[in-house]
Amino acid sequence: MSEMTPMMAQYMEIKKDYPDTILFFRLGDFYEMFFEDAHTASSVLELTLTARSYSKGEKAPMCGVPFHSAENYIARLVSKGYKVAICEQVEDPKTAKDIVKRDIIRIVTPGTILDDTLLDSRKTNYMASVCREGNDCAVTFVDVSTGELMGTTLYDDMTCDKLINELARFSPVEIALGGNTVQNRKITEFLGSRLSALTFTYDADEAEKNALEVLSSQLKNASDITDRLLKISTCALIEYLIETQKAQMAHIHTLSIYTSQEFVDIDAASVRNLELIETMRDKSKRGSLFWVLDNTKTAMGARMLKQWILRPLVNAAAINNRLEGVEEIYSSITLRDDLGEALTGVNDIERLMSRASMGTANARDLLGLCSSFQKLPFLSKILCSARSTILSIQAAHLDTLDDLCDLLTRGIDPDAPISLREGKLIREGFNEEIDSLRAIANDGHSYITSLELRERERTGIKNLKVKFNKVFGYYIEVSSSNLSKVPEDYIRKQTITNGERYITAELKDIESTVLGASERLVALEYAEFVKLRERVCAEMERIEKTARSIAVSDVLYSLAHSAVKNGYVKPEVNLSTKLNIEDGRHPVVEKVLSDSLF
Repeated sequence: MSEMTPMMAQYMEIKKDYPDTILFFRLGDFYEMFFEDAHTASSVLELTLTARSYSKGEKAPMCGVPFHSAENYIARLVSKGYKVAICEQVEDPKTAKDIVKRDIIRIVTPGTILDDTLLDSRKTNYMASVCREGNDCAVTFVDVSTGELMGTTLYDDMTCDKLINELARFSPVEIALGGNTVQNRKITEFLGSRLSALTFTYDADEAEKNALEVLSSQLKNASDITDRLLKISTCALIEYLIETQKAQMAHIHTLSIYTSQEFVDIDAASVRNLELIETMRDKSKRGSLFWVLDNTKTAMGARMLKQWILRPLVNAAAINNRLEGVEEIYSSITLRDDLGEALTGVNDIERLMSRASMGTANARDLLGLCSSFQKLPFLSKILCSARSTILSIQAAHLDTLDDLCDLLTRGIDPDAPISLREGKLIREGFNEEIDSLRAIANDGHSYITSLELRERERTGIKNLKVKFNKVFGYYIEVSSSNLSKVPEDYIRKQTITNGERYITAELKDIESTVLGASERLVALEYAEFVKLRERVCAEMERIEKTARSIAVSDVLYSLAHSAVKNGYVKPEVNLSTKLNIEDGRHPVVEKVLSDSLF
Protein backbone atom coordinates (compact mmCIF):
# COMPACT_ATOMS: atom_id res chain seq x y z
CA MET A 1 0.00 0.00 0.00
CA SER A 2 1.24 3.50 -0.86
CA GLU A 3 1.85 6.03 1.88
CA MET A 4 -1.36 7.54 3.24
CA THR A 5 -2.21 11.21 3.01
CA PRO A 6 -1.51 13.08 6.30
CA MET A 7 -5.22 13.56 6.94
CA MET A 8 -6.06 9.87 6.49
CA ALA A 9 -3.07 8.87 8.60
CA GLN A 10 -4.46 11.10 11.34
CA TYR A 11 -7.90 9.51 10.93
CA MET A 12 -6.50 5.97 11.20
CA GLU A 13 -4.50 6.85 14.31
CA ILE A 14 -7.60 8.19 16.10
CA LYS A 15 -9.87 5.39 14.89
CA LYS A 16 -7.45 2.80 16.26
CA ASP A 17 -8.31 3.89 19.82
CA TYR A 18 -12.08 3.79 19.23
CA PRO A 19 -12.73 0.59 17.26
CA ASP A 20 -16.23 -0.02 18.69
CA THR A 21 -17.61 3.39 17.71
CA ILE A 22 -18.67 5.16 14.56
CA LEU A 23 -16.18 7.99 14.21
CA PHE A 24 -17.56 11.40 13.20
CA PHE A 25 -14.39 13.02 11.82
CA ARG A 26 -14.66 16.80 11.38
CA LEU A 27 -13.57 18.12 7.99
CA GLY A 28 -14.58 21.75 7.46
CA ASP A 29 -18.35 22.04 7.69
CA PHE A 30 -18.95 18.27 7.70
CA TYR A 31 -18.45 15.21 9.87
CA GLU A 32 -17.08 12.50 7.59
CA MET A 33 -17.05 8.72 8.06
CA PHE A 34 -14.74 6.30 6.27
CA PHE A 35 -14.35 2.59 5.50
CA GLU A 36 -16.67 0.30 7.53
CA ASP A 37 -18.10 3.26 9.45
CA ALA A 38 -19.14 4.79 6.13
CA HIS A 39 -20.83 1.57 5.00
CA THR A 40 -22.72 1.29 8.30
CA ALA A 41 -23.72 4.96 8.53
CA SER A 42 -24.76 5.22 4.88
CA SER A 43 -27.08 2.24 5.37
CA VAL A 44 -28.60 3.32 8.70
CA LEU A 45 -28.85 7.03 7.83
CA GLU A 46 -29.67 6.54 4.13
CA LEU A 47 -26.69 8.64 3.01
CA THR A 48 -24.99 8.55 -0.38
CA LEU A 49 -21.78 6.54 -0.25
CA THR A 50 -18.88 8.24 -2.04
CA ALA A 51 -15.09 7.80 -1.92
CA ARG A 52 -11.97 9.77 -1.07
CA SER A 53 -8.34 9.15 -2.01
CA TYR A 54 -6.27 8.05 0.95
CA SER A 55 -3.10 6.88 -0.82
CA LYS A 56 -1.87 6.76 -4.39
CA GLY A 57 -4.38 4.94 -6.53
CA GLU A 58 -6.58 3.86 -3.60
CA LYS A 59 -9.85 5.29 -2.33
CA ALA A 60 -11.73 4.94 0.95
CA PRO A 61 -15.54 4.59 1.10
CA MET A 62 -16.88 7.83 2.60
CA CYS A 63 -20.12 9.53 3.64
CA GLY A 64 -20.79 12.64 5.69
CA VAL A 65 -23.32 14.89 7.41
CA PRO A 66 -23.32 18.70 7.96
CA PHE A 67 -21.89 19.52 11.38
CA HIS A 68 -24.73 21.93 12.24
CA SER A 69 -27.35 19.17 11.93
CA ALA A 70 -25.25 16.29 13.22
CA GLU A 71 -27.26 15.71 16.42
CA ASN A 72 -30.22 14.22 14.54
CA TYR A 73 -27.96 11.79 12.69
CA ILE A 74 -26.15 10.88 15.90
CA ALA A 75 -29.49 10.21 17.62
CA ARG A 76 -30.55 7.83 14.86
CA LEU A 77 -27.31 5.88 15.13
CA VAL A 78 -27.47 5.71 18.93
CA SER A 79 -31.11 4.57 18.79
CA LYS A 80 -29.92 1.63 16.67
CA GLY A 81 -27.40 0.62 19.34
CA TYR A 82 -24.24 2.29 17.99
CA LYS A 83 -21.79 4.49 19.88
CA VAL A 84 -20.65 7.66 18.14
CA ALA A 85 -17.23 9.23 18.78
CA ILE A 86 -17.13 12.93 17.87
CA CYS A 87 -13.73 14.02 16.58
CA GLU A 88 -13.35 17.80 16.41
CA GLN A 89 -10.77 20.23 15.10
CA VAL A 90 -9.07 21.41 18.30
CA GLU A 91 -7.06 24.23 16.76
CA ASP A 92 -7.86 27.07 14.38
CA PRO A 93 -7.21 25.94 10.77
CA LYS A 94 -5.92 29.46 10.02
CA THR A 95 -3.05 29.11 12.51
CA ALA A 96 -2.29 25.42 11.95
CA LYS A 97 1.30 24.94 10.74
CA ASP A 98 0.66 21.50 9.29
CA ILE A 99 -2.46 19.34 9.39
CA VAL A 100 -5.15 20.64 11.76
CA LYS A 101 -5.06 18.93 15.16
CA ARG A 102 -8.12 16.79 15.91
CA ASP A 103 -9.20 14.87 18.97
CA ILE A 104 -12.20 13.05 20.42
CA ILE A 105 -14.27 15.49 22.47
CA ARG A 106 -17.12 13.15 23.43
CA ILE A 107 -18.54 9.69 22.86
CA VAL A 108 -22.32 9.62 22.58
CA THR A 109 -24.02 6.47 23.87
CA PRO A 110 -27.66 5.69 24.76
CA GLY A 111 -27.04 6.67 28.38
CA THR A 112 -25.09 9.87 27.76
CA ILE A 113 -27.43 11.77 25.43
CA LEU A 114 -27.94 15.34 26.67
CA ASP A 115 -29.83 17.10 23.89
CA ASP A 116 -33.49 17.68 24.81
CA THR A 117 -34.56 17.09 21.23
CA LEU A 118 -33.22 13.53 21.53
CA LEU A 119 -34.68 12.76 24.97
CA ASP A 120 -38.23 12.34 26.23
CA SER A 121 -38.42 15.24 28.68
CA ARG A 122 -40.92 13.40 30.90
CA LYS A 123 -38.85 10.23 31.09
CA THR A 124 -35.64 9.42 32.93
CA ASN A 125 -32.66 8.12 30.96
CA TYR A 126 -30.83 5.80 33.33
CA MET A 127 -27.56 3.96 32.95
CA ALA A 128 -26.74 1.15 35.36
CA SER A 129 -23.67 -0.60 36.68
CA VAL A 130 -23.89 -4.01 38.32
CA CYS A 131 -21.25 -5.81 40.35
CA ARG A 132 -22.12 -9.33 41.46
CA GLU A 133 -20.02 -11.61 43.66
CA GLY A 134 -21.43 -14.90 44.87
CA ASN A 135 -25.10 -14.25 45.67
CA ASP A 136 -24.54 -10.61 46.66
CA CYS A 137 -24.61 -7.75 44.22
CA ALA A 138 -24.67 -3.97 44.07
CA VAL A 139 -26.35 -1.86 41.42
CA THR A 140 -25.83 1.84 40.75
CA PHE A 141 -28.06 3.99 38.54
CA VAL A 142 -27.30 7.38 37.02
CA ASP A 143 -29.26 9.77 34.83
CA VAL A 144 -26.51 11.85 33.22
CA SER A 145 -29.08 14.33 31.90
CA THR A 146 -30.14 15.30 35.43
CA GLY A 147 -27.18 14.31 37.64
CA GLU A 148 -29.24 11.86 39.70
CA LEU A 149 -27.07 9.03 41.14
CA MET A 150 -28.40 6.26 43.37
CA GLY A 151 -27.37 2.79 44.39
CA THR A 152 -28.21 -0.16 46.58
CA THR A 153 -26.80 -3.50 47.67
CA LEU A 154 -28.86 -6.69 47.34
CA TYR A 155 -27.69 -9.40 49.70
CA ASP A 156 -28.22 -13.15 49.32
CA ASP A 157 -30.05 -12.76 46.02
CA MET A 158 -29.72 -16.44 45.15
CA THR A 159 -32.36 -16.34 42.42
CA CYS A 160 -31.28 -12.91 41.04
CA ASP A 161 -34.93 -11.83 41.28
CA LYS A 162 -34.10 -8.75 43.35
CA LEU A 163 -31.60 -7.52 40.79
CA ILE A 164 -33.97 -8.20 37.89
CA ASN A 165 -36.74 -6.31 39.69
CA GLU A 166 -34.48 -3.29 40.23
CA LEU A 167 -33.39 -3.26 36.60
CA ALA A 168 -36.99 -3.58 35.44
CA ARG A 169 -38.05 -0.74 37.73
CA PHE A 170 -35.45 1.71 36.38
CA SER A 171 -35.30 0.39 32.76
CA PRO A 172 -31.72 1.53 32.07
CA VAL A 173 -30.74 2.09 28.43
CA GLU A 174 -27.12 1.12 29.05
CA ILE A 175 -25.70 -1.38 31.56
CA ALA A 176 -22.14 -2.09 32.70
CA LEU A 177 -21.64 -5.62 34.04
CA GLY A 178 -18.88 -6.60 36.44
CA GLY A 179 -17.91 -9.54 38.64
CA ASN A 180 -19.75 -12.77 37.91
CA THR A 181 -22.85 -11.04 36.50
CA VAL A 182 -22.38 -12.25 32.94
CA GLN A 183 -21.98 -15.83 34.16
CA ASN A 184 -25.57 -15.87 35.44
CA ARG A 185 -27.86 -17.18 32.73
CA LYS A 186 -31.06 -15.80 34.29
CA ILE A 187 -29.67 -12.26 34.25
CA THR A 188 -28.33 -12.44 30.70
CA GLU A 189 -31.61 -13.92 29.43
CA PHE A 190 -33.54 -11.09 31.12
CA LEU A 191 -31.22 -8.49 29.61
CA GLY A 192 -31.52 -10.05 26.19
CA SER A 193 -35.28 -10.56 26.14
CA ARG A 194 -36.75 -7.79 28.31
CA LEU A 195 -34.38 -4.82 28.31
CA SER A 196 -33.30 -3.33 25.00
CA ALA A 197 -30.21 -1.92 26.67
CA LEU A 198 -26.66 -1.63 25.39
CA THR A 199 -24.56 -3.87 27.66
CA PHE A 200 -20.83 -4.11 28.15
CA THR A 201 -18.46 -5.54 30.74
CA TYR A 202 -15.86 -3.91 32.95
CA ASP A 203 -12.98 -5.18 35.09
CA ALA A 204 -14.25 -5.25 38.68
CA ASP A 205 -10.73 -5.72 40.09
CA GLU A 206 -9.53 -2.61 38.28
CA ALA A 207 -12.57 -0.62 39.45
CA GLU A 208 -11.93 -1.71 43.05
CA LYS A 209 -8.31 -0.62 42.75
CA ASN A 210 -9.40 2.85 41.57
CA ALA A 211 -12.45 3.23 43.80
CA LEU A 212 -10.87 5.26 46.62
CA GLU A 213 -9.37 7.87 44.31
CA VAL A 214 -12.34 8.10 41.91
CA LEU A 215 -15.10 8.24 44.53
CA SER A 216 -13.33 10.67 46.86
CA SER A 217 -12.61 13.08 43.99
CA GLN A 218 -16.12 12.85 42.47
CA LEU A 219 -18.59 12.41 45.33
CA LYS A 220 -19.16 14.61 48.35
CA ASN A 221 -20.46 11.67 50.38
CA ALA A 222 -17.84 9.12 49.31
CA SER A 223 -17.16 8.24 52.95
CA ASP A 224 -20.79 7.08 53.33
CA ILE A 225 -20.26 4.30 50.80
CA THR A 226 -19.10 1.46 53.02
CA ASP A 227 -20.23 -1.54 50.98
CA ARG A 228 -17.40 -2.92 48.86
CA LEU A 229 -19.55 -4.02 45.90
CA LEU A 230 -21.38 -0.67 45.82
CA LYS A 231 -18.02 1.10 45.70
CA ILE A 232 -17.00 -1.02 42.71
CA SER A 233 -20.23 -0.58 40.73
CA THR A 234 -20.29 3.19 41.38
CA CYS A 235 -16.62 3.64 40.51
CA ALA A 236 -17.04 1.71 37.24
CA LEU A 237 -19.97 3.93 36.26
CA ILE A 238 -18.16 7.20 37.02
CA GLU A 239 -15.00 6.06 35.23
CA TYR A 240 -17.06 5.17 32.15
CA LEU A 241 -18.71 8.59 32.14
CA ILE A 242 -15.44 10.48 32.49
CA GLU A 243 -13.89 8.37 29.73
CA THR A 244 -16.76 8.85 27.27
CA GLN A 245 -17.60 12.48 28.03
CA LYS A 246 -13.98 13.67 28.30
CA ALA A 247 -15.00 15.81 31.27
CA GLN A 248 -15.48 15.71 35.01
CA MET A 249 -19.12 15.11 35.93
CA ALA A 250 -19.47 18.09 38.28
CA HIS A 251 -23.26 17.76 38.39
CA ILE A 252 -22.99 14.13 39.57
CA HIS A 253 -21.68 14.69 43.07
CA THR A 254 -23.79 12.74 45.58
CA LEU A 255 -24.71 9.06 45.72
CA SER A 256 -28.15 8.45 47.20
CA ILE A 257 -27.92 5.07 48.94
CA TYR A 258 -31.28 3.35 49.36
CA THR A 259 -32.45 -0.02 50.66
CA SER A 260 -35.15 -2.23 49.22
CA GLN A 261 -36.97 -2.05 52.58
CA GLU A 262 -37.85 1.62 51.96
CA PHE A 263 -40.19 0.82 49.07
CA VAL A 264 -42.85 -1.72 48.16
CA ASP A 265 -41.08 -4.49 46.29
CA ILE A 266 -42.93 -4.69 42.97
CA ASP A 267 -41.52 -7.45 40.81
CA ALA A 268 -40.83 -7.00 37.11
CA ALA A 269 -43.89 -9.00 36.02
CA SER A 270 -46.22 -6.91 38.20
CA VAL A 271 -44.82 -3.62 36.89
CA ARG A 272 -45.59 -4.87 33.39
CA ASN A 273 -48.96 -6.54 34.10
CA LEU A 274 -50.33 -3.72 36.25
CA GLU A 275 -49.43 -1.27 33.46
CA LEU A 276 -48.17 1.26 35.96
CA ILE A 277 -46.21 3.40 33.48
CA GLU A 278 -47.07 2.03 30.04
CA THR A 279 -49.44 -0.45 28.49
CA MET A 280 -48.40 -3.99 27.69
CA ARG A 281 -49.84 -3.92 24.19
CA ASP A 282 -48.16 -0.94 22.59
CA LYS A 283 -45.98 0.57 25.35
CA SER A 284 -48.01 3.78 25.27
CA LYS A 285 -48.72 6.11 28.19
CA ARG A 286 -52.45 6.16 27.51
CA GLY A 287 -54.14 3.39 29.47
CA SER A 288 -51.56 3.34 32.28
CA LEU A 289 -51.83 4.55 35.88
CA PHE A 290 -49.29 7.27 35.07
CA TRP A 291 -51.62 8.51 32.32
CA VAL A 292 -54.46 8.93 34.84
CA LEU A 293 -52.37 10.68 37.50
CA ASP A 294 -50.10 12.85 35.36
CA ASN A 295 -51.28 16.45 35.57
CA THR A 296 -47.79 17.76 36.20
CA LYS A 297 -46.76 21.13 34.79
CA THR A 298 -43.02 20.45 34.50
CA ALA A 299 -40.80 17.71 33.06
CA MET A 300 -39.07 17.43 36.45
CA GLY A 301 -42.41 16.77 38.14
CA ALA A 302 -43.42 14.17 35.55
CA ARG A 303 -40.20 12.22 36.05
CA MET A 304 -40.61 12.32 39.85
CA LEU A 305 -44.25 11.18 39.62
CA LYS A 306 -43.08 8.10 37.71
CA GLN A 307 -40.57 7.38 40.48
CA TRP A 308 -43.27 7.65 43.15
CA ILE A 309 -45.50 5.24 41.21
CA LEU A 310 -42.75 2.67 40.64
CA ARG A 311 -41.32 2.96 44.17
CA PRO A 312 -44.23 3.29 46.60
CA LEU A 313 -43.25 4.09 50.18
CA VAL A 314 -43.79 1.57 52.99
CA ASN A 315 -43.37 3.98 55.90
CA ALA A 316 -46.81 5.12 57.11
CA ALA A 317 -45.55 8.46 58.48
CA ALA A 318 -43.86 9.31 55.17
CA ILE A 319 -46.99 8.32 53.23
CA ASN A 320 -49.22 10.48 55.43
CA ASN A 321 -46.77 13.35 55.05
CA ARG A 322 -47.35 13.26 51.29
CA LEU A 323 -51.10 12.82 51.69
CA GLU A 324 -51.34 15.91 53.92
CA GLY A 325 -49.67 17.98 51.22
CA VAL A 326 -52.05 16.62 48.57
CA GLU A 327 -55.03 17.27 50.87
CA GLU A 328 -54.05 20.91 51.46
CA ILE A 329 -53.82 21.60 47.72
CA TYR A 330 -57.02 19.58 47.11
CA SER A 331 -58.97 21.55 49.73
CA SER A 332 -58.01 25.05 48.52
CA ILE A 333 -58.99 26.07 45.00
CA THR A 334 -56.94 29.26 45.40
CA LEU A 335 -53.81 27.39 46.42
CA ARG A 336 -54.33 24.86 43.63
CA ASP A 337 -54.86 27.46 40.91
CA ASP A 338 -51.95 29.64 42.09
CA LEU A 339 -49.63 26.65 42.30
CA GLY A 340 -50.59 25.49 38.81
CA GLU A 341 -50.00 28.99 37.43
CA ALA A 342 -46.61 29.32 39.17
CA LEU A 343 -45.42 25.96 37.84
CA THR A 344 -46.56 26.60 34.27
CA GLY A 345 -43.65 27.68 32.10
CA VAL A 346 -40.89 26.41 34.40
CA ASN A 347 -38.36 24.73 32.13
CA ASP A 348 -36.37 21.55 32.80
CA ILE A 349 -33.87 23.10 35.20
CA GLU A 350 -32.24 19.74 35.98
CA ARG A 351 -31.33 18.97 32.38
CA LEU A 352 -30.38 22.55 31.55
CA MET A 353 -27.96 22.54 34.49
CA SER A 354 -26.48 19.20 33.42
CA ARG A 355 -25.67 20.65 30.00
CA ALA A 356 -24.24 23.78 31.61
CA SER A 357 -22.06 21.67 33.92
CA MET A 358 -20.71 19.62 31.00
CA GLY A 359 -20.02 22.71 28.90
CA THR A 360 -22.61 21.96 26.20
CA ALA A 361 -25.26 24.52 27.21
CA ASN A 362 -25.78 27.34 24.72
CA ALA A 363 -27.19 30.84 25.22
CA ARG A 364 -30.76 29.67 24.75
CA ASP A 365 -30.27 27.12 27.52
CA LEU A 366 -29.20 29.89 29.90
CA LEU A 367 -32.18 31.96 28.78
CA GLY A 368 -34.33 28.92 29.60
CA LEU A 369 -32.87 28.90 33.11
CA CYS A 370 -33.42 32.65 33.42
CA SER A 371 -37.10 32.47 32.44
CA SER A 372 -37.58 29.67 34.99
CA PHE A 373 -35.85 31.67 37.73
CA GLN A 374 -38.25 34.55 37.03
CA LYS A 375 -41.13 32.30 38.18
CA LEU A 376 -39.55 31.47 41.53
CA PRO A 377 -40.56 34.50 43.66
CA PHE A 378 -44.25 33.81 42.97
CA LEU A 379 -43.83 30.09 43.62
CA SER A 380 -41.96 30.83 46.86
CA LYS A 381 -44.75 33.14 48.05
CA ILE A 382 -47.36 30.42 47.41
CA LEU A 383 -45.40 27.68 49.19
CA CYS A 384 -44.66 29.95 52.15
CA SER A 385 -48.39 30.35 52.68
CA ALA A 386 -48.90 26.56 52.95
CA ARG A 387 -49.31 24.85 56.32
CA SER A 388 -48.65 21.17 55.64
CA THR A 389 -45.21 19.92 56.64
CA ILE A 390 -44.17 18.70 53.19
CA LEU A 391 -45.08 21.97 51.43
CA SER A 392 -43.39 24.00 54.18
CA ILE A 393 -40.22 21.97 53.61
CA GLN A 394 -40.38 22.73 49.88
CA ALA A 395 -40.76 26.44 50.69
CA ALA A 396 -37.63 26.27 52.87
CA HIS A 397 -35.63 24.50 50.17
CA LEU A 398 -36.72 26.77 47.32
CA ASP A 399 -34.20 29.54 46.60
CA THR A 400 -35.58 32.37 44.43
CA LEU A 401 -32.10 32.74 42.84
CA ASP A 402 -32.61 36.48 42.32
CA ASP A 403 -28.87 37.11 41.87
CA LEU A 404 -28.55 34.58 39.03
CA CYS A 405 -31.77 35.75 37.41
CA ASP A 406 -30.46 39.33 37.40
CA LEU A 407 -27.05 38.25 36.05
CA LEU A 408 -28.52 36.27 33.15
CA THR A 409 -31.10 38.95 32.35
CA ARG A 410 -28.37 41.58 32.06
CA GLY A 411 -25.82 39.32 30.42
CA ILE A 412 -27.48 37.17 27.73
CA ASP A 413 -28.94 38.69 24.58
CA PRO A 414 -32.62 37.61 24.42
CA ASP A 415 -32.23 36.98 20.67
CA ALA A 416 -28.98 35.00 20.98
CA PRO A 417 -28.44 32.29 18.33
CA ILE A 418 -27.99 28.58 19.05
CA SER A 419 -24.37 28.65 17.87
CA LEU A 420 -21.76 29.95 20.32
CA ARG A 421 -19.27 30.89 17.59
CA GLU A 422 -21.28 33.51 15.72
CA GLY A 423 -21.37 36.30 18.31
CA LYS A 424 -24.55 38.17 19.34
CA LEU A 425 -24.51 36.32 22.68
CA ILE A 426 -23.98 39.17 25.15
CA ARG A 427 -26.54 41.87 25.80
CA GLU A 428 -25.64 45.47 25.04
CA GLY A 429 -24.45 47.37 28.10
CA PHE A 430 -23.09 44.32 29.93
CA ASN A 431 -19.46 44.56 28.82
CA GLU A 432 -17.84 47.84 27.66
CA GLU A 433 -15.19 46.18 25.48
CA ILE A 434 -17.79 44.08 23.68
CA ASP A 435 -19.93 47.17 23.08
CA SER A 436 -16.89 49.02 21.67
CA LEU A 437 -15.92 46.21 19.29
CA ARG A 438 -19.55 45.81 18.20
CA ALA A 439 -19.72 49.50 17.31
CA ILE A 440 -16.52 49.22 15.22
CA ALA A 441 -17.78 46.10 13.43
CA ASN A 442 -21.18 47.69 12.70
CA ASP A 443 -19.59 50.96 11.54
CA GLY A 444 -17.25 48.95 9.34
CA HIS A 445 -20.17 47.64 7.32
CA SER A 446 -21.35 51.21 6.77
CA TYR A 447 -17.78 52.07 5.62
CA ILE A 448 -18.05 49.33 2.99
CA THR A 449 -21.39 50.66 1.74
CA SER A 450 -20.01 54.19 1.62
CA LEU A 451 -16.90 53.04 -0.28
CA GLU A 452 -19.04 51.22 -2.86
CA LEU A 453 -21.07 54.39 -3.55
CA ARG A 454 -17.92 56.56 -3.82
CA GLU A 455 -16.22 54.13 -6.20
CA ARG A 456 -19.27 53.97 -8.45
CA GLU A 457 -19.26 57.77 -8.63
CA ARG A 458 -15.47 58.02 -9.15
CA THR A 459 -15.26 55.37 -11.88
CA GLY A 460 -18.62 55.85 -13.56
CA ILE A 461 -19.24 52.09 -13.23
CA LYS A 462 -22.88 51.98 -12.08
CA ASN A 463 -22.98 48.23 -11.36
CA LEU A 464 -19.68 48.12 -9.42
CA LYS A 465 -20.07 46.04 -6.27
CA VAL A 466 -18.02 45.48 -3.11
CA LYS A 467 -18.37 41.84 -2.05
CA PHE A 468 -16.88 39.43 0.49
CA ASN A 469 -15.94 35.77 0.68
CA LYS A 470 -13.89 33.72 3.13
CA VAL A 471 -11.06 33.10 0.65
CA PHE A 472 -10.34 36.64 -0.61
CA GLY A 473 -11.97 38.83 2.01
CA TYR A 474 -13.45 42.06 0.61
CA TYR A 475 -13.04 42.82 -3.11
CA ILE A 476 -14.44 45.08 -5.84
CA GLU A 477 -16.19 43.26 -8.67
CA VAL A 478 -16.35 44.84 -12.15
CA SER A 479 -18.20 43.36 -15.13
CA SER A 480 -16.37 42.70 -18.45
CA SER A 481 -18.16 45.53 -20.23
CA ASN A 482 -16.71 48.10 -17.78
CA LEU A 483 -13.09 46.96 -17.57
CA SER A 484 -11.93 49.96 -19.62
CA LYS A 485 -13.11 52.27 -16.83
CA VAL A 486 -11.04 50.60 -14.07
CA PRO A 487 -8.65 53.13 -12.39
CA GLU A 488 -4.89 52.50 -12.20
CA ASP A 489 -4.93 52.17 -8.41
CA TYR A 490 -7.09 49.02 -8.64
CA ILE A 491 -5.04 45.86 -8.02
CA ARG A 492 -6.37 42.85 -9.95
CA LYS A 493 -7.10 39.89 -7.67
CA GLN A 494 -8.99 37.32 -9.75
CA THR A 495 -10.53 36.81 -13.18
CA ILE A 496 -14.07 35.47 -13.22
CA THR A 497 -16.41 34.43 -16.05
CA ASN A 498 -18.14 37.79 -16.40
CA GLY A 499 -15.46 40.18 -15.21
CA GLU A 500 -12.60 40.86 -12.80
CA ARG A 501 -12.15 41.23 -9.06
CA TYR A 502 -9.91 43.94 -7.59
CA ILE A 503 -8.70 45.31 -4.27
CA THR A 504 -7.45 48.76 -3.26
CA ALA A 505 -5.27 49.99 -0.41
CA GLU A 506 -8.28 51.72 1.19
CA LEU A 507 -10.40 48.57 0.94
CA LYS A 508 -7.67 46.48 2.60
CA ASP A 509 -7.44 48.99 5.47
CA ILE A 510 -11.19 48.87 6.03
CA GLU A 511 -11.11 45.05 5.79
CA SER A 512 -8.40 44.87 8.44
CA THR A 513 -10.43 47.08 10.78
CA VAL A 514 -13.80 45.38 10.21
CA LEU A 515 -12.66 41.76 10.19
CA GLY A 516 -10.25 42.31 13.06
CA ALA A 517 -12.99 43.83 15.19
CA SER A 518 -15.51 41.15 14.16
CA GLU A 519 -13.16 38.27 14.98
CA ARG A 520 -12.17 39.79 18.33
CA LEU A 521 -15.85 40.46 19.07
CA VAL A 522 -16.89 36.84 18.47
CA ALA A 523 -13.99 35.54 20.60
CA LEU A 524 -14.69 37.98 23.44
CA GLU A 525 -18.44 37.26 23.45
CA TYR A 526 -17.74 33.54 23.65
CA ALA A 527 -15.28 34.03 26.52
CA GLU A 528 -17.79 36.21 28.39
CA PHE A 529 -20.55 33.66 27.81
CA VAL A 530 -18.37 30.87 29.24
CA LYS A 531 -17.78 33.01 32.35
CA LEU A 532 -21.52 33.45 32.78
CA ARG A 533 -22.10 29.71 32.36
CA GLU A 534 -19.41 28.93 34.93
CA ARG A 535 -20.89 31.48 37.31
CA VAL A 536 -24.23 29.68 37.11
CA CYS A 537 -22.56 26.27 37.59
CA ALA A 538 -20.83 27.57 40.73
CA GLU A 539 -24.31 27.73 42.31
CA MET A 540 -25.13 24.13 41.36
CA GLU A 541 -26.26 23.03 44.84
CA ARG A 542 -28.66 25.95 45.28
CA ILE A 543 -30.19 25.34 41.87
CA GLU A 544 -30.45 21.56 42.32
CA LYS A 545 -32.20 21.92 45.68
CA THR A 546 -34.64 24.38 44.14
CA ALA A 547 -35.29 22.07 41.17
CA ARG A 548 -36.13 19.19 43.52
CA SER A 549 -38.46 21.43 45.52
CA ILE A 550 -40.25 22.37 42.29
CA ALA A 551 -40.57 18.70 41.29
CA VAL A 552 -42.04 17.62 44.66
CA SER A 553 -44.49 20.55 44.64
CA ASP A 554 -45.49 19.65 41.08
CA VAL A 555 -46.18 16.00 41.95
CA LEU A 556 -48.33 17.00 44.95
CA TYR A 557 -50.20 19.45 42.72
CA SER A 558 -50.71 16.74 40.09
CA LEU A 559 -52.12 14.24 42.59
CA ALA A 560 -54.42 16.87 44.10
CA HIS A 561 -55.63 17.88 40.64
CA SER A 562 -56.29 14.21 39.80
CA ALA A 563 -58.23 13.76 43.06
CA VAL A 564 -60.45 16.78 42.31
CA LYS A 565 -60.99 15.78 38.68
CA ASN A 566 -61.76 12.13 39.43
CA GLY A 567 -63.47 12.38 42.82
CA TYR A 568 -60.79 10.52 44.79
CA VAL A 569 -60.76 10.50 48.60
CA LYS A 570 -57.87 10.54 51.06
CA PRO A 571 -57.09 7.06 52.46
CA GLU A 572 -56.36 6.40 56.11
CA VAL A 573 -52.91 4.87 56.38
CA ASN A 574 -51.58 3.37 59.62
CA LEU A 575 -49.13 0.72 60.70
CA SER A 576 -51.69 -2.06 60.32
CA THR A 577 -51.02 -4.59 57.59
CA LYS A 578 -54.75 -4.87 56.90
CA LEU A 579 -56.01 -3.30 53.67
CA ASN A 580 -59.70 -2.39 53.61
CA ILE A 581 -61.26 -0.89 50.46
CA GLU A 582 -64.92 0.21 50.38
CA ASP A 583 -66.67 1.20 47.14
CA GLY A 584 -63.37 0.83 45.29
CA ARG A 585 -62.94 1.93 41.69
CA HIS A 586 -60.34 1.08 39.08
CA PRO A 587 -58.74 4.42 38.11
CA VAL A 588 -57.60 3.32 34.65
CA VAL A 589 -60.54 1.20 33.53
CA GLU A 590 -63.11 3.86 34.43
CA LYS A 591 -61.14 6.38 32.36
CA VAL A 592 -60.87 4.13 29.34
CA LEU A 593 -64.53 3.05 29.59
CA SER A 594 -65.84 6.53 30.35
CA ASP A 595 -69.39 5.73 29.18
CA SER A 596 -69.68 2.37 30.94
CA LEU A 597 -70.07 1.26 34.53
CA PHE A 598 -67.20 -0.84 35.86
